[in-house]
Amino acid sequence: MKKYSAIKEMYYGNRGTHDTIRLKNAETLILKVITENEDILLKKLSQKPEILEIYKKLDGAISELHLIENKHYYIEGFKFGFLMAMDVFDI
Repeated sequence: MKKYSAIKEMYYGNRGTHDTIRLKNAETLILKVITENEDILLKKLSQKPEILEIYKKLDGAISELHLIENKHYYIEGFKFGFLMAMDVFDI
């Protein structure tokens, strides 16, 4: 019997990618509220270019921070998962 390999699953892109994470209905509804309101806000801000630029800089910085934060959570989760595996095998 062939042993399951999580490493190969990740390597071949079958697990550990954004494609394997599905939003729940409530999350999809929240995302819809965000995108609809951002569209409305951008239309109104387009009438005030100076404020629009401030918003774009703010939005870019927030997005960059979220990426950094997600990376840290991913790394910590991976490390902790490995420690749990070591505990399971009593290493």
